[in-house]
Order: sequence, then structure tokens, then C-alpha cells
Amino acid sequence: MLPARINSYQHLMTRVDPKQLDALFETDDEPAPAAAPAAAAAGTARIGSPPAGASDAATLANAASVEGNSISIDDFLRVDLRVAKVLNAELVAGADKLLKLVLDLGELGTRSVFAGIRAAYDPPSLVGRLIVVVANLEPRKMRFGVSEGMMLAAGPGGKEIFVLSPDSGAAPGHAHQMI
Repeated sequence: MLPARINSYQHLMTRVDPKQLDALFETDDEPAPAAAPAAAAAGTARIGSPPAGASDAATLANAASVEGNSISIDDFLRVDLRVAKVLNAELVAGADKLLKLVLDLGELGTRSVFAGIRAAYDPPSLVGRLIVVVANLEPRKMRFGVSEGMMLAAGPGGKEIFVLSPDSGAAPGHAHQMI
């Protein structure tokens, strides 16, 4: 039997620099920290950026992939993430990838959302489940109806899509908290 091959070491994540966090949350009346004035002034400080002098190819490639995708904290605060309970889930006739979900968003009422998760989920398995949705997304008219939000999921796609769910104790309508 041949010995097992061990791959080279790769960082799972990089340490967060407190100075980058300070730059991210600075107010207009506070000066930028000396260590990152250009990044703070340009609004480009990112959590998880590679440390100065990092030579790990995977870390650098990961940083490059998010280079143009950074948003400001103000942009993020405009997104209204809410907990929703799936009241009904059904196949959409004529659509290969979509399921129609009817969601309870607490005080925001019920909403219909079309989600491209058909390959990964059987509709009855979603009923009663708590999920996270973008509640303030502009409604989108589709040929199957109007989608009034977007659910959050992760994964590469196809059968490997994983719906994001809140921990127990969350209830329909609960909003995200900045912590």
C-alpha cells in the first residue's frame, strides 16, 4: 500500500487586523488609523484581507477574487435581512430550477419568493423551516408570478445548494443585528 499524500498547508482564514476594523467603522469626525489611511479613505478596508507580505498563493487569489466586490458598511445596512418561516413550497410548472415559496415574515406579512433550489430540495422538506431572506428587495415580475424577496443559500449550485437557517429561538420577522 502506498503512503497517503498530504496536500500543502493552506490557511482556512486570515487573522482580522483590529486597525482594519477601526477603519471600517470610523466616523467622519475621527481620523483614519495611521496603518491604513489610504484603504480607509477609499473605503476599501476588508475583513480577511491578506496580511502585508503574504505570499500564500491561495490567500492572494482569494483576495483578488473579492477586490472589486467590496461594499461599504452603509450599503450593507440598507439590506433588510429577516427570518421567514416557509408556509408552503411547490414546484413551478414550466421551470426546471425554481420552487415557489410562500413565506411568513411576521409583522411584514406573507410573501411569495421564487428560488432556484429545485435540484437540491424537495418542496415538502422546506415547509415549516426557518430561513433568512432579503426582505427589502424590489419585487421582480417573472413569467410565473412576482417574487417579493430573495432567500439566502450557499454552495456551488445544482444539487449542492444549502439554505441558510437561523439558530433556534429566531422567529418570523426577526431582523438581522449588527454585532
